[in-house]
Amino acid sequence: MLVVMGCLMPIHSPAQAQDASTIAGCITDNGGQPLPGVTVDVGGNGAHRIVVSNFRGCYAVQNLPAGSYYVFARLPGFVSVTREGLNVQAGRLQAVDFQMRIAPICECVSLFQWTLAGLWEHADAVVRLRIAGHDSNDPEVTHQASVLSVWKGNPAVIAGHALTFRRRIEPAESEPYGVGQEFVIFLEWSPQQQAFIRMSNDGLVAAFAIENGRIHTSPLAGYVGTGSEQLVKELAALAAR
Repeated sequence: MLVVMGCLMPIHSPAQAQDASTIAGCITDNGGQPLPGVTVDVGGNGAHRIVVSNFRGCYAVQNLPAGSYYVFARLPGFVSVTREGLNVQAGRLQAVDFQMRIAPICECVSLFQWTLAGLWEHADAVVRLRIAGHDSNDPEVTHQASVLSVWKGNPAVIAGHALTFRRRIEPAESEPYGVGQEFVIFLEWSPQQQAFIRMSNDGLVAAFAIENGRIHTSPLAGYVGTGSEQLVKELAALAAR
């Protein structure tokens, strides 16, 4: 009898099971109703996983090595939310619940021409970057980023270098600028603040958010859902003029 029971035991060792960590939670709207279909992006410590919340609004990412993680949740029509600096311990469950609010609708008229060429003409720098951190004194406004590509800008803005920039948060914004997010972003230089400011105007923001090679938010509606390669080609053409 003891032999049979031994054969039914799992083949992985107890140490392996103890080392596996999980990030899990549930997502609701601000009325407490579950939100299914939320894309949940978990990254950090050499791992990157994307899952979708189930009909109860719940999700789970298992078998993670211990370390520091961010969790980023996004659902069309809602303001995206993020949690950073999660210290996940070996063999433990880290609960991360979210409440998401409906994104406001902005009926705005731009003061300048919102075309790619128009954005280009107004920008002092055009770069592709990945959010790396935030100013602890002003985490919603001041961001640190790694620069991945540069099409326009001061020679000091070099791909692979760190860049600090600020943004004016617009009423209709739904991006939290969480660690790990990538953007093609149009920046203007502020002599008063001695800093780059993300361009924005009347509720629109001059940034293209990129995930898995596709654009999921954009100031120009025609780019949403398209591959980022097309945007890169158009920026290269503008830089070559």
